[in-house]
Amino acid sequence: MADELRLPDLAPEGYAEIFEALRNAIPTFSSNWTDYNASDPGITLLQLLAWVGEATAYRVDRVPDASFHNFLLMAAGVPEQGVEQALLTAQRDIVKRGLVTITLGGQPVLMDPAYVELLRYLVSILGQDVDAAQMHAVAQRYWSSPYRAVTREDFEALSLQCSASVPDTAPFDKVMRAFVHRQEAGVRVTIVSGYVPLYSLKFAKSYTTTTPAEPDPAMYGTLTVSATPPSFSSLNGYDKLVYAVGAFLAPRQLIGTAVSVEAARFTPLVATVDLVVARGYDGETVLRAAAASLIALTDPLKGGSDGDGWTYGQPLLEHDLLAALGGLPGIDPSFPLVAQVDALNGTRVGDAAVGVTTVVESPPYDAGFPWFVSLTLRALYSTWTIQVGVHGRVAMDTRIPFEEDA
Repeated sequence: MADELRLPDLAPEGYAEIFEALRNAIPTFSSNWTDYNASDPGITLLQLLAWVGEATAYRVDRVPDASFHNFLLMAAGVPEQGVEQALLTAQRDIVKRGLVTITLGGQPVLMDPAYVELLRYLVSILGQDVDAAQMHAVAQRYWSSPYRAVTREDFEALSLQCSASVPDTAPFDKVMRAFVHRQEAGVRVTIVSGYVPLYSLKFAKSYTTTTPAEPDPAMYGTLTVSATPPSFSSLNGYDKLVYAVGAFLAPRQLIGTAVSVEAARFTPLVATVDLVVARGYDGETVLRAAAASLIALTDPLKGGSDGDGWTYGQPLLEHDLLAALGGLPGIDPSFPLVAQVDALNGTRVGDAAVGVTTVVESPPYDAGFPWFVSLTLRALYSTWTIQVGVHGRVAMDTRIPFEEDA
């Protein structure tokens, strides 16, 4: 769809261009007219006509305000007297599941929000003189709003438009990102709401195993990061979003195109990181900063290398953790960082069943978003332990004797 609406320049000529064209046309109509000086009455008449032509062309090249108003009414498909009734009808065209109205952010989901916005503007300017520039902006915004879902960009834009009016104070009811994948059965749309996994952090000092009361001279401590289960509101919000986006896309998709809408998945991970705290830094502070960096990296909305959210379906690997912690103040760069990431691809069976280590494999899915079920960061002291042993004798022949010298 066009990005802007440009009006043609209907009269680019001014007074000088019009007069020159009239004067140059004299030989075409009369061979007896040979005096082209300004003193000639005919030339004076042509100058007058050029001046009138310039004034007329200026008016022809301008679009009256009433024309913009009529264009908006034509785009809405209603006469001026029927705008209010058309608005009431459009506002009743909402997403429903059976007889239940689907609400996002406390408001019903409009099936055509761009059309409702246009009608609301037309109602607000009834009987008023409105500047043409303002009406042009409204027409351009309506003209540029997507409606038909054909390309991948169309599906993404329409999925976001479904909940565009939901305020940021209700993030669970708002589509923040959308990913479109082509598949054999049609199109699969994965939506991401404002839900972000929450984590709790717990730090503990390390002590020796032989003497539990004494601190471990080699290890500073361990920071354990555990995932907080999602609340009912976030899960319920995803359920409503999936249904609302599916109903919103249904009348816009091409005939024969099967569209499935699903919520974003979070892949459970177990990760460990070993680092060495540089001298002069507090170990707990360094561990908490490292954990914050890793959590920020996997944020579905603001994570990733570009800061616009972790790429959906991209697995989290060890080198991603190392890259996020590289150069972090307080980590001794002279010691290597060690990281390990394991994905839980199945459901763990408890002790009462087969065994605690038994995992029932589930069907393969996309990686989704990283979700730390357990993240353990261990900090070691920055200490080199070097033992140098020197053994030798001075002024003594230590050569192995030959047999004849024995």
